[in-house]
Amino acid sequence: AVLVMPVVTIILGAVLLFNPFSAAATLVRVIGCILIYNAVTGIFIDSRH
Repeated sequence: AVLVMPVVTIILGAVLLFNPFSAAATLVRVIGCILIYNAVTGIFIDSRH
């Protein structure tokens, strides 16, 4: 379990190095999903009060 994050970091670093444009598009999608999740959970939490 200790070596999981370093291995994932190496793999993602290699992807960024060899395919930066695809990685940038993926990053934008991930950020978009995080923002949508944040908004939905914020609305849900606010509606409970």
